[in-house]
Amino acid sequence: MGHRFDNFFEYQKDLVRATVLPFFREYNIDLNGLRVADIGCGEGGMIAILRETFPQANLTGYDLSPKHIAKASLRNILNARFEVYDILEIPRATFDFILFRDVLEYTQNVPRALGNLSALLAPNGTAFVTFPPYLSAYGGHQHIARGSWIKAIPYVHLLPDPIFYFLIRNRRPEEEGRDSFVEGYLEDLRRIRATRVSISGFETNVSKAGFQTMHKGLYFIRPSIAFRYRLPVIKNRLFGRIPFLRELTTSGAEYLLRKT
Repeated sequence: MGHRFDNFFEYQKDLVRATVLPFFREYNIDLNGLRVADIGCGEGGMIAILRETFPQANLTGYDLSPKHIAKASLRNILNARFEVYDILEIPRATFDFILFRDVLEYTQNVPRALGNLSALLAPNGTAFVTFPPYLSAYGGHQHIARGSWIKAIPYVHLLPDPIFYFLIRNRRPEEEGRDSFVEGYLEDLRRIRATRVSISGFETNVSKAGFQTMHKGLYFIRPSIAFRYRLPVIKNRLFGRIPFLRELTTSGAEYLLRKT
């Protein structure tokens, strides 16, 4: 029997149904008639569900990986387009609503990424941003080391580089995962370790980029992890207001931002 999430496209679709659509319903978000972009679209699962849910939306999917964009383009999703794009590049379009979910931690330049995110938005445009703080238990994405005990160890990514890469490199071939979640897991891990995104740093750069925070959610068990491992969603109510402790105990941060 295959792994539950071997089909990345179907995994994306299921994840959107379980986490994104409920959020949209809770906050009365209607994308019909809007120019919408999904940055870090992967194989297009988000776009596929948005097309079903919001038939009048104008949809664009961006991803850094040409392989993902090629696969997404073959899905033949009605009135949707897919392009290779790096959020660190100069913006070349304008949108009313942007999804930027679990991508920021790979960018290696948070201020520039958020500045370009703002530039991509029309005046009063909205961005839905999520990310796992680097200092959190699995903020280093060690869980992508499928088949290894490393994935189950919290905070192991906080070890010095030589020790961390020794533990990871010897337990999973670089080629594994190229057709599913990642384009070479070692490069993904390097990007995350170079970015080291934090809640406090994010909020500082959000203000500098000209955003107003409309909604903020900090989770002890974030919705995507709850879905993946069949766990309950738990907000970080205990430590979410304490600056340093929230970095260590928040598995996922969630923001709805309005461009001012």
